[in-house]
Amino acid sequence: MRLRARAVLLAALFATACGRDQTAVRAAEIEQGKELYAANGCGTCHGATGSGDGPVARTLSPPPRDFRDASAFKNGADPTSVANTIATGLTRDGGQMQSYFHLSDRERFLLARFVISLRESAPIGVTQSELKVSDAWVREPMGSRGVTSAYAVVENPGTTELRIVGITADVAGSVEIHEMTRTGDMMKMAPMKIVTIPAHGAFAFKPGGMHLMLFDVKQPLKEGDHVTLTFTVSTGSRVTATAAVKKAQTQE
Repeated sequence: MRLRARAVLLAALFATACGRDQTAVRAAEIEQGKELYAANGCGTCHGATGSGDGPVARTLSPPPRDFRDASAFKNGADPTSVANTIATGLTRDGGQMQSYFHLSDRERFLLARFVISLRESAPIGVTQSELKVSDAWVREPMGSRGVTSAYAVVENPGTTELRIVGITADVAGSVEIHEMTRTGDMMKMAPMKIVTIPAHGAFAFKPGGMHLMLFDVKQPLKEGDHVTLTFTVSTGSRVTATAAVKKAQTQE
């Protein structure tokens, strides 16, 4: 029993030492990647912190990706996937990043390590890529119906596109994004899963167009009441807005 306990203790100590060694190696790799990031002019487009606000960012269309945004890693967020993207560049989806074939596999791996660390170390509540919601209102339901609609203007002041991937309301069981389309003389309504807000752009949820549907409204709503809408962004952050309940004729 003593031998077994000693073996377990030695294994634990070895694992702890290995963990510390791996952390030190990773930190060294990130530092080397940071040097490569600077040496290859990556900050010219993406900025020193990878937020997409480099000196020439505003002259580029589409704007450089914000490496702090999880949705920027469309080809995978692990070092190998990012290194492959660095090697081939971004020519799809409107991207303009050049290929980095002049770097060795090891150098591209180190650069990937640093790029990934920018997202992992981003402070909670970063405002660079947050959406802003204004002019939010909810239509007063008709009669005792547990369904109504909501509208708002959503702005993206950041340098990379963002996606609204979910919405909730404190008074509703569920909220769906719906789009109104016309087919001949008929108007049809279809649900949407995601809405993309371009960098430095805005989108309006409005009557007769794309709007929000609130289902299973849990309490009566009348003009003058308020509803809290929460928008979940592709970065994982959430933005809340207070929407006033109004009669339809006051807005249309």
